[in-house]
Amino acid sequence: QIPQTQHVVGAGVNCIAPLSYSAYLVHLPLLWGVHAALEGLAPAAVSTTAALAAVAVATIGFDRWVTRPAAAFARWVSQAVFV
Repeated sequence: QIPQTQHVVGAGVNCIAPLSYSAYLVHLPLLWGVHAALEGLAPAAVSTTAALAAVAVATIGFDRWVTRPAAAFARWVSQAVFV
């Protein structure tokens, strides 16, 4: 019998895992950009929190409007050419 907590953790990982590629693509430019924009204006903890929030929002948007449409287009092209 698998404990109930493992089901919850597995569900969370399955929800977040598809976003990992988008997060990989956007995290460095956003982290650097937000830290540079807030340098001298806010403490490091505030800058880091703002950067992580920006990465989370941009990851979801990038996945929704770039990664998924690009993957759908690639599937369409491969079916049109190879089938």
